[in-house]
Amino acid sequence: NLLEIKSSEPIKIGEATLVIKFTAKLGQDLSGLYQVSQGKHHYIYSQFEPLAARTAFPCFDEPGFKTPFHVTLTVPQKSHAISNSPILKTVQHKNGTKTVEFEPTPPLPTYLIAFAVGPFDIVPGHSIGKVPFRGIVPKGQGAKLKHALKETPKILKLLEDYFGIPYPYAKLDIIAVPDFAAGAMENPGAVTFRDSLLLIDPKTAPIWQLRYFAEVMAHELAHQWFGNLVTMAWWEDLWLNEAFATWMATKITTEYNANYHADWESLRDTQYAMYEDSLSSARKIQEPIKSHHDIYSAFDGITYTKGAAVIAMFEEYLGADVFQKGVQRYIKRFSNKNADTLDFITELSKASGKTLAPSFGSFLTQPGVPLIKFKEGRYGQSRYLPYGSKLKANRKWIIPICPAGSPCRLLQKTQGNISPFDFPARSGIGYYRFTGDYQFEANKASISDSIVQIANLKGSYQAGRLDTSALMPQLNAFTQKPNRLLAIAPMSTLEWLKDYVIPIELKPSLESYALKLYEKKPDISEIDEKKLFEASYLNFQAVIVEDKATRKDLVKKALSYLKKPSSIDANQVRLALSILVEEKPDYFSKLVAILAKSQDAIQRKAIISALGHSDKALELLTSPKLRKNEILSLLGSYLSQPEHFETGLAWVEANLDKLMKIVPEESQAGIPWRFSSLCNTEQAKRVNKLFKPLVENMPGGPRALQETLERIDLCVALVDKQKEDAVKFFASKD
Repeated sequence: NLLEIKSSEPIKIGEATLVIKFTAKLGQDLSGLYQVSQGKHHYIYSQFEPLAARTAFPCFDEPGFKTPFHVTLTVPQKSHAISNSPILKTVQHKNGTKTVEFEPTPPLPTYLIAFAVGPFDIVPGHSIGKVPFRGIVPKGQGAKLKHALKETPKILKLLEDYFGIPYPYAKLDIIAVPDFAAGAMENPGAVTFRDSLLLIDPKTAPIWQLRYFAEVMAHELAHQWFGNLVTMAWWEDLWLNEAFATWMATKITTEYNANYHADWESLRDTQYAMYEDSLSSARKIQEPIKSHHDIYSAFDGITYTKGAAVIAMFEEYLGADVFQKGVQRYIKRFSNKNADTLDFITELSKASGKTLAPSFGSFLTQPGVPLIKFKEGRYGQSRYLPYGSKLKANRKWIIPICPAGSPCRLLQKTQGNISPFDFPARSGIGYYRFTGDYQFEANKASISDSIVQIANLKGSYQAGRLDTSALMPQLNAFTQKPNRLLAIAPMSTLEWLKDYVIPIELKPSLESYALKLYEKKPDISEIDEKKLFEASYLNFQAVIVEDKATRKDLVKKALSYLKKPSSIDANQVRLALSILVEEKPDYFSKLVAILAKSQDAIQRKAIISALGHSDKALELLTSPKLRKNEILSLLGSYLSQPEHFETGLAWVEANLDKLMKIVPEESQAGIPWRFSSLCNTEQAKRVNKLFKPLVENMPGGPRALQETLERIDLCVALVDKQKEDAVKFFASKD
């Protein structure tokens, strides 16, 4: 990855210009400068983060080298050329090409440079102040940009208000890419997105798509200040980009549309990050970079979600206004420069008058989730560990805790006294788990507190401190709450028990028990939340309860969808098509035929999810009918079902060479990770034997394999721990 340049004669002291002639082939792996075809048209896109700019042009490919770029592209005359800056001039040539010269950029690192070339539909939006705003999509899809063009300026205005600085670049293009490995990329002036995020019809879109658009747009636009205007000096500070943008996306989305409930979803996402953070393979937020694997591994739930939760915790501790002042100080001081973690914490400390480095550092420079135990006016802290973990729990943090109804305080010792309080995490905010003496009254608790209480109950279950017979009644108490995220509390636990723990002869007892939980559905008033609950409930009935009438009705809905897609609730399409494939296997080939012709990103997602419910999905994995970014989605859908674990593993064992050739190199670590849902020691040994010789050549591969194997081992241990009590519990319900 390094180019050494030797001069034939000494170079004089002073400024010099180095001119390099170079050629390179267009990539096919969704990184660097790569080609995508859609229908009869061909396009070129760039994706340079983290290390792919060097494959497109010689450069100092590190974030600390931040400099203006003066880009010139020669392209076919019928194609549009897009880069970070507005076009300065275009020169037509007699050979059917044109040379497009762009204005110099502000100082940027190489990973943020962007190119897009092709016969696009370019749809102008309303200018944002003096900033031109456009949507750019493959030919023929411009009409689908209306929602994105209408809503993006609203989100950008909220961000400008927060930072106190106008959008800092000369233009804003939002670009839909039909085959894209990431969700989106924050290139200044030329932000790229998976097409499913931008091409939206609000009348027919699933609710998740509308919400995800807002959150991802807020995330990418937040980067224009945090990441682009002020850039990390080195990759160990990636969290300054991604954690901040994730936290800001929740804040801005909640302000943009409170009914999207981004704050509740963020609390739930934090619990998933906590499980990842409880593993021995967990990274630090600020992980030292020792190899390229460490750079790729940094794009994970620890950086994004744990980092965002830690930021939210310190915002709660300092107060929102004080925290905002610290952020604005940081952005103004380091505009168009590089900065690091200490720079950020220093500006927060100056704004708040508090010394924050020791406390903040205790969360940034060590892995793990604090577990706080409250008892009789005292507290003790240790590291939260799942059952079966081989780690030691002795770990200490300096924890900012803001209990409900009480002032915030720092827990600085391993154990000590604590004054009375109510719930230990005001509005559910705090990156820690907790047990012991605290007040939680389900009938009076806020929704945020209830989400965190449910998460703590499940955390205690995963740690082996609660058995099934103790957990289920507490989760069941939430099923009639008039809130979707509370009402579905028992569903995932019952699915896990059915898949891994309960013997086949007792599954009818579990199904009967599950059926009774929702004999009366909760009264959810918000229309969208009610629709989302209904989708979860139907999945519960069809998959966990295996109710024949529900499955039959879903087959009817799927057949209706195939005749007229708008005829059923968009939030039920994936489930309906999945049940159709299970109940009527002949429809597999019919869905494949639709997939081969479809350019509708949302429809493709639903079909691929459904196709994973058939054994025939395995042979489709190597088919050209899939886009590059759909291969692992199909494998993931297939391996999400325990009945497919053995056939899926055997197929990958026999076909790994084929799979490695078609999965983009930067995504290959996702292959072993797709086996993290296995729960069998012998299968874990096979996974290790299969991938261990290969992971050094997969970017981020060593950690992905380590985490996969650990998840399997912990699942096996938890099944052994919970099985006896779970069997007795459901046998007593027979």
